[in-house]
This record gives sequence, C-alpha cells and structure tokens, in this order.
Amino acid sequence: MSDQPNLTDVSDDLLMAELRNRGYVLSIWSKEDVVSLVEDDEDCADLTDEQVQEAAQLALDEMGSGLEEVLGSRGNDYTLDRWESDVKDTVLAAIKDATPTA
Repeated sequence: MSDQPNLTDVSDDLLMAELRNRGYVLSIWSKEDVVSLVEDDEDCADLTDEQVQEAAQLALDEMGSGLEEVLGSRGNDYTLDRWESDVKDTVLAAIKDATPTA
C-alpha cells in the first residue's frame, strides 16, 4: 500500500486552488492550450477533430519539458527584475511601517 494519496479524482481546479492556497504561483499548460495553435495553422486545415487532438497532444509531449525550463527561467528573470525595480522598496517600506517603534 502506498503512502501517497490518490489524487486522480480531484479536479484540476481544486488542485490548483490548493497549491495557490499554499503560496505557489502556477503556470499550467495542457493539450487544450495547444489545440488552438493546431486549429489555426493552415498546414493542419485538413486534419479531422480527432487528428487535431492527437497532434496537440504530440506537440505538447514534444515541447513540455522545454516549456517548463523556459517558464522557469523567464519566471526567475521576471522576479529578479521586479524585485530590483520596485517590489523591494514597496516590501521594505511596508515592513518598516508595520514594525512598532520603541
């Protein structure tokens, strides 16, 4: 018997809400995010609906790990840029304002 909980019956929305409640920032991509790319591509105009779904899944499988790396890298760059440009000053000012003076 596994110590891991079975999450297969938990909805995607509930899983994302729980992670956000724990303080995580999420960027989640699925096959549905790729379907529109396939549908809008002129080279895929002759595909059936089933073939569009299959093409989208294959494309996501092919791009998935690279997409995670790009999002992670860009996320790191974004957070550093924002911290340095304006967030740090706002956060430090809020902390100093909330700290009782002696």
